Amino acid sequence: MFDNNLIFSFVLSVVNTIAFLLIKNNDDEDLKNQELLMLFSVTFITSFLLRSFMSGELMKGGSSENILTHSTRAPF
Repeated sequence: MFDNNLIFSFVLSVVNTIAFLLIKNNDDEDLKNQELLMLFSVTFITSFLLRSFMSGELMKGGSSENILTHSTRAPF
């Protein structure tokens, strides 16, 4: 289930946000919603990027060898 980077990042962000919500006691509702949204988004993006780099998916990239064949190269 956690082999997919998006699912792992989403679950980690939800758990992190819920833990922050339970620990933090703040009466200002607008500020609280902004903090929770910022925490969720930062956690999601950083965990997705780190997990992708660690698994090597972002390093592989596309297969550019198939795109640049002899017939598509410039003649010079």
